[in-house]
Amino acid sequence: MKILTSKLINCLQHFQTIEKEWEELRLQFINPSMCTSWLWLTTWSENYLCNQDKLFIHFFYNNKQLVGITPLYLKKITYGYELRFIATGEKEEEEVCSEFQDFIINDEYKNEIFNLLNQQIKNHKKIYSIALNNILDSSFAQQWWHNFNSLFFLKYKTNITKQFILPIKQTQEKQVLSFKSKNIRRHANKFYSANITCTTQLRDKQDFEAFYQALINLHNKAWNSKGINGCFENNKFVTFHRVFMQKLLEKNQLILFKLNNENECVAIFYGVIDGNTLHYYQSGININCKLSSVGVAMHVEAISIAREHKLKFYDLMQGSISSYKSRYVLGKEEVASSFITHPLALFFQILIRLKRKLL
Repeated sequence: MKILTSKLINCLQHFQTIEKEWEELRLQFINPSMCTSWLWLTTWSENYLCNQDKLFIHFFYNNKQLVGITPLYLKKITYGYELRFIATGEKEEEEVCSEFQDFIINDEYKNEIFNLLNQQIKNHKKIYSIALNNILDSSFAQQWWHNFNSLFFLKYKTNITKQFILPIKQTQEKQVLSFKSKNIRRHANKFYSANITCTTQLRDKQDFEAFYQALINLHNKAWNSKGINGCFENNKFVTFHRVFMQKLLEKNQLILFKLNNENECVAIFYGVIDGNTLHYYQSGININCKLSSVGVAMHVEAISIAREHKLKFYDLMQGSISSYKSRYVLGKEEVASSFITHPLALFFQILIRLKRKLL
């Protein structure tokens, strides 16, 4: 049995200094999630972490070699703490929707790390629930959840969806042929043959604010037309992404482009290069433009940019089985939110609801 040591990082200032160690371990994985990156998690912590919340990050070492990181925090709740991945647990209108988060672990040491994490949780005494949102079925976090055994906790899963990720083909012809829907293939070919759009990609930080405002305006206008608030109407969400995107731009990891037709911006795309993948995060579509199937044109252009960067995957993130994403590629893997709850937490929740009704 391997004997590991662990180090607790519970100070934001300390967290802000460990990028090199964090990324060296994380990027050893074949296809790491952008939502496990040091940049995503520190930016979120700087903007969202509340005064009573506590970082609960553990580094695990075999001698002096870093072999595992658990990127967690303790969210203050009325009766104690809820253990969560960093960058989850916000108010719904503010949430950044982190997906595919995981423990960053060398597989050789996972059992020892799971055992140490279990002990740390049990020793804490004030952790009443654990929430692992939007994690892949093959993830270390899901493996740990399955193996977690305690007489004092209940386990359940909700919100089961799929991950949609496309391999980048060598040519656009092969890429179009790989799309699952005949209609998507037809619209993609029409877009390529018509040659009536041009792409303007953000490259200079001086142009950032104009691009960002265009994204905000198009995104919110599209959702408002359906009677729904766009996510870029929330100030905290807008601030988070303004900071995060500018940091990405400095690292050449931001893909932000406008798709133009007849001198009009018909779509704007926001994606993140992380490892060997371009992750599609958000977009804005001009609902009044005359160009048909703008969304297809935008995704096809994003895939072309991924190919130019010699990336291997285009990640459409999670969605339901009936999502439009299934028209590009079949859902690859199950995504679920997994929970572990102490029975006392359920009791406290009932008391809180009763108190609210009485008031």
